[in-house]
Amino acid sequence: EWQDRRKWNLIKRNYRVGDVVFLKEDCSRNCWPMGIIESVNCDNDGNVRSVELRLSSKDSNNQKVIKRPISKLVLLVEEN
Repeated sequence: EWQDRRKWNLIKRNYRVGDVVFLKEDCSRNCWPMGIIESVNCDNDGNVRSVELRLSSKDSNNQKVIKRPISKLVLLVEEN
C-alpha cells in the first residue's frame, strides 16, 4: 500500500512585501524579533522560498535588513 503524502500538498498564501512577521530564533517565543518583509525571492514555480526583511528597532536609523528562508518565519499581519 502507498502512504499518503502530506508534504507540499496544501496550497498556502505566499509571503508578500509589507507582511509583518516574527523571525524564529533559538530563544523563547516572547523574545523572537519582529520584522517587515522588504522583498521576496521566488523559485521557478512562483513560490516564495526566502525573503529579505527589515527588523524592527527602537532606533529608526539602525534597522537591519536580513535574508531568511520562509521556514523561519511566522506570519502576524498580512499586507493588503
